Amino acid sequence: MKDYFSQRLIDFPPVLCRLLVKKREGGRILPMPDGELADRACLPLSEVKRLSWCCSWDDVAFDVAVAFSEACGVSLIDRYQLHRQRVYMRKMKGRFPHLERTEDWKAIWKPLYMEYVKFLQERQNAEPDN
Repeated sequence: MKDYFSQRLIDFPPVLCRLLVKKREGGRILPMPDGELADRACLPLSEVKRLSWCCSWDDVAFDVAVAFSEACGVSLIDRYQLHRQRVYMRKMKGRFPHLERTEDWKAIWKPLYMEYVKFLQERQNAEPDN
């Protein structure tokens, strides 16, 4: 049986954190650019780009995982905040409208979204039937 924190790591991989991060600008909700996310997380840009495509926290130092996830607005430590993210995901039915409305949807965000969908499908196929 997995402990709660391990389950949080599985449920909120880096790629999902990256898809969830957004910022408000002039009344609009937009995706946060990698550079701004790197500054917010106090991580190198190359590390933010690498983590954005990761489907697991394996081989990621704890402090880096916390810095990245919290900069994305997903606190792996705060149960209440994660509950809010889960409610948001259910409400959005797995969609990310703040990404889908951008010019970069096809070039940047859709491939990242498809990586997350692939991860979910692999995870579902790996789970034993109940």
